[in-house]
Amino acid sequence: MNPDPFSVELLQPRPDLDLSPRYDERLDILLFESQAPSNWPHGGSVDGVFTLDLDPDRRLVHAELIWPRHRWPDEPVPVGLRTPQSQGRHALRMPHFSSASVRDAATVRLFQSLQDTAISLNGTRADSRVTLGLGVEALLLRETLVGFAIRWNSVRP
Repeated sequence: MNPDPFSVELLQPRPDLDLSPRYDERLDILLFESQAPSNWPHGGSVDGVFTLDLDPDRRLVHAELIWPRHRWPDEPVPVGLRTPQSQGRHALRMPHFSSASVRDAATVRLFQSLQDTAISLNGTRADSRVTLGLGVEALLLRETLVGFAIRWNSVRP
């Protein structure tokens, strides 16, 4: 049996691994950026629109949603993605994630409310959330990454 590509390990937080969300108007993409050096030998794409970049230790250090904002659906964030219990602040390690491991196992969906955007990876339910930086949370179902939440009112202008 192949390991789940979205399984995660929670690591101690490090300031250089904190992710910050930013919408780049010029490129028309949503970015999660850290201060880690741009050395991303691991990672992959989900559903052709969401790229997760991992450092040499397979820690999540960068992500890009290549989906122009004007095409984001006006669909409310499902309750199951809004209210999970917090596990605090951590960094994520994704030991099995790659484009080859994902194949067609995930579909990216977007949801929005006034102050939040949720990126779902195959589902609308999470049982916990992990803060990855100011305004970015990973949504987990047990030890599996099921999405991300962006809290725009927490993000510095």
